Amino acid sequence: MKKRGIFILAVCFLSIPVLSHAQTTTGSEITGTGGLDLRMRNDGRMLVRSRIPVDANIDYTPYLYKDFRKASIILLKGDTVEGVYKYNIETEALEQSGSDRIIPWNIVKSFTLDATAEDGTKSFSNIKLAWPKSPYGGFIQDVTSSPFVKVKHYLEFIPSNYDPTTDIGSMNDEIKTLSTKYLKVNKKWIEIPNTKGAFYNLFGSYSDPLRKYARKNKLKFKNPEDVGKMVTWVSKRKN
Repeated sequence: MKKRGIFILAVCFLSIPVLSHAQTTTGSEITGTGGLDLRMRNDGRMLVRSRIPVDANIDYTPYLYKDFRKASIILLKGDTVEGVYKYNIETEALEQSGSDRIIPWNIVKSFTLDATAEDGTKSFSNIKLAWPKSPYGGFIQDVTSSPFVKVKHYLEFIPSNYDPTTDIGSMNDEIKTLSTKYLKVNKKWIEIPNTKGAFYNLFGSYSDPLRKYARKNKLKFKNPEDVGKMVTWVSKRKN
């Protein structure tokens, strides 16, 4: 667990040594010691999705998964990095096990985390490559069932909403890990609605047939992989 209260260094680029032509490396050549990140521009604008107040004094974990996992990382220049890493969704960087070295999002094309006993293989892409007009940088999770569906994981500060007059709400501020699903429609990425009716309405005249297909195949609109299967089903019928 991590207690928020660290100094965020405002930088736009990390100074990294140049590797030779495409090669496989363990990651030790990528950066120096950790501590730098790409969360904030010099003008104070946040460059990543996670938005946590600097003075928030709350215990939380900045990692998407609690354990380190074997990873294969493809850099923008074409090199492949292999090792054991954690994905830090607060800084949008990959942190190497047993080392203070980090790989920031702005030099990575994509990466894959190997499956564990409890979880399957996970793949992520640089969000600026998948979605050039995204308002923030970092990584976005790929969905194997469709390239038109992706998931963004991030940390969100949730302030206390306790009302003493009704004794309802949370008395404490929280930092939660949240996820937002996106669908590419007409070359634009849109947020997938949280309600079933609004979700199916995205597909216009295919809405009712899609409902029947989803019901028959036990697909859930809140499951990204199931959404990908539904999108693929509709695409085949449009073509």
